Amino acid sequence: MRALLLVLLFLPVQTLGLEWMRLGGVKPDLALVLVVILGLSKGPGMGLLWGSVFGTLVDLFGTGTLGAGLIAKAATGMIVGGLGRLFVHMTFWAKPLLFFAVSILHDGIGELLLYEQPFSAWPLFGDDLLRRALYGSVIVLLQSVRILREPSSENGSLLTPA
Repeated sequence: MRALLLVLLFLPVQTLGLEWMRLGGVKPDLALVLVVILGLSKGPGMGLLWGSVFGTLVDLFGTGTLGAGLIAKAATGMIVGGLGRLFVHMTFWAKPLLFFAVSILHDGIGELLLYEQPFSAWPLFGDDLLRRALYGSVIVLLQSVRILREPSSENGSLLTPA
């Protein structure tokens, strides 16, 4: 039930709700944040599944090339899910740092798929890429704080560590 609610709330929040969260002209990539959190907490299979779901939704309702979001987010979810299994007891700062690196790689994959040249417009694209990665890292950090502050039995099954 939570999964269906998450999918149903994703599009309105991503398209309408995040407009007020713009900082420096950049809004966070909520789909990528969710894929990374779910991949870390549920493993590579669920990371691949959620990456495929959110990547498809981004492709269908976005302005990008159809399939680019699906490939980039599915691969990201699977890789991060595998890393989460390797590093089960990740330190507090490791999750936001991992997200920062993954966000830059994700956007690089998107550039490669769209323009066949990663970071082709780096001087123009780089600032937004770094700000988006930093913004998402702060959201992941806040999620980590929320998980630490709550007793482990009350974290809920959707975003708890594996």
